[in-house]
Amino acid sequence: MKGYPRFEKSLYDLIRGLRNHKGNESQYIQHSLRECRTEIRGSDMDLKATALLKLLYLEMFGYDMSWAAFHVLEVMSCQKYQQKRVGYLAAVQSFRPETEVLMLATNLLKKVRKLAYTLLLGPCSIKHRTYPHLCHQLSLCL
Repeated sequence: MKGYPRFEKSLYDLIRGLRNHKGNESQYIQHSLRECRTEIRGSDMDLKATALLKLLYLEMFGYDMSWAAFHVLEVMSCQKYQQKRVGYLAAVQSFRPETEVLMLATNLLKKVRKLAYTLLLGPCSIKHRTYPHLCHQLSLCL
C-alpha cells in the first residue's frame, strides 16, 4: 500500500506508526492487520510471535483476532520461552469459551506439563478463559 512504510516488524514500530498517522489511524491499522496476517502465516517463529504481539495490541483497540487462534497455539508450543510467553499472553487475551481450539490448548498444556515454567505460566493464564471442566482436567494432570 502506497504511503505506508513497511515497518521493522516490531510492536514499537507499530505504536510509533499509529502516532504518526493521527486522523488516518483506521487505514493504517487495516494495513497493519494485513501485514500481520502475512507475517503470522510464515514459518519463522520469531516473526510469528512478533506479529502476534502486534495483533494483541490492536485487539486492545477492538480489532478482532479470533481468526489467529490456531497461530496462538503454534506460538504456545514453541521451544523458546520468550515466544511461548507471547503465546500464553495471546491465549489469555483472545481465547473465549467458544474458541474452537480450546481442546487443543488443553491437550498442549497436558503434553508439556513437565516443564517447570509451563506449569507456572500455562494454568495461571488459561484457567479463567476456559470451560470449568477443562480446568478440572488440567488440575487432575498437575
